[in-house]
Amino acid sequence: MAIKNPTNYYEDIVYISANPYISNVNYHGFHGSKHFYKVIPCWDSDWNEKLKTVHPKDAVSATLKYNKKMNR
Repeated sequence: MAIKNPTNYYEDIVYISANPYISNVNYHGFHGSKHFYKVIPCWDSDWNEKLKTVHPKDAVSATLKYNKKMNR
């Protein structure tokens, strides 16, 4: 079964993206900002070259940082 990108717009979802497929820019034909209220691209700043991905602790850290910023 193939996984498909969202086709709707979700006005109440902030997407913390640990991969470039869901991004603020057009990446392989998909533009995440056209589907979600906000996309936080933690893959852009927290990519781990050794793991070839974002470590889960860094994705959680990005989520908590955004949450703290929004709740000031």
